[in-house]
Amino acid sequence: MFVSENQAEGNLELTQTATADSTDILLGEKNSIIKEGDLREPFASYSTPPDTRESGDLARNGVKQDSRDIYKPKPYRFGNYILSPTTWKGRAKVKPAWEKDSGNQCAIKFYWRSMNNEPMNYLQNIYREVSILRGLRHPNIVQLLEMVETERHIGIVTQYCSGERLEDVFRRHRYLKDPTARPIFGQLIGGISYLHKKGIVHFNITPTNVLIGYDERVLICGFGSANTFDPSSENHDVLNKESTLFEISIPYTAPEVVLANKFNSMADIWSCGVVLYKLLAGSIPFEEDLSLPSTHAWTQSELYHRFMVNTHLTFPEYVTPHARDLLRRMLVPDPMKRATFLNEIMTHSWISGPAHLVCG
Repeated sequence: MFVSENQAEGNLELTQTATADSTDILLGEKNSIIKEGDLREPFASYSTPPDTRESGDLARNGVKQDSRDIYKPKPYRFGNYILSPTTWKGRAKVKPAWEKDSGNQCAIKFYWRSMNNEPMNYLQNIYREVSILRGLRHPNIVQLLEMVETERHIGIVTQYCSGERLEDVFRRHRYLKDPTARPIFGQLIGGISYLHKKGIVHFNITPTNVLIGYDERVLICGFGSANTFDPSSENHDVLNKESTLFEISIPYTAPEVVLANKFNSMADIWSCGVVLYKLLAGSIPFEEDLSLPSTHAWTQSELYHRFMVNTHLTFPEYVTPHARDLLRRMLVPDPMKRATFLNEIMTHSWISGPAHLVCG
């Protein structure tokens, strides 16, 4: 679907001046610019730009206006979708939107068609993300609705999640007890296990890419680093490593990715292990304040991962024995010795048998 952009007709005109997380608006009321009350407004009024005359002009013409409407921001169109006005920058940002005819709420992840200093495979990586999402149907994975292309932007339209990021949960709670953490983690590994069966590695499992709805359903998003592999192969190495733009999220990135440039499905298991550790312990594993001399040949990421490879995994006293055993199996620096989803994790005593686990 290709749509031309025309600011004079009220269509999208975005400027690059502010930053936002890549999951900004899949999340619900508190993170949205358009609040819940705006959903009750008739969408027919958004088919053209709202009246932008000054309040004095309106008064002189006998138009009664609420003082709050004087500063009401102008909505924007992107194809057949209504966006709240915003300014942003970066490779991709996500904003809330509504389908103009039906009023159904969704989320649109925006990419600029051309970005300064981006590698040659920038667009190829975007189309791979869309191709991967198009083949996914799982209750714990965000669903692709469509892709909209314009002269300057590519928009990936997905379902909307009214809730919050897992990162927001961490900000409110020091840690979670097993009965609370178990359904969250069970849904997470159910979704990732489904991906691996389909021959897909996520590669960026972090608390910002795990959404929790008000119905307590977990949604995995953030597929910009995802890639494919052959599920029947022995090592599960990705097929297009050279053409993929990977995002390194310390400390959720597996050590072999940073230290050995090795990309396979076992990296997702490490990342899920770090998420589980933080759920139960309230901190990241191998947490250390490492200062890196400016003359050192290693990057901060390399130094941290070398530290974790050579450091014994420890736990706060409140982490239960069954949880410790599972984490010791997942957070193994050697990917060949790391636990697998089907054989060890999903059948482990800490998590086996919960009704919330959906394997796909």
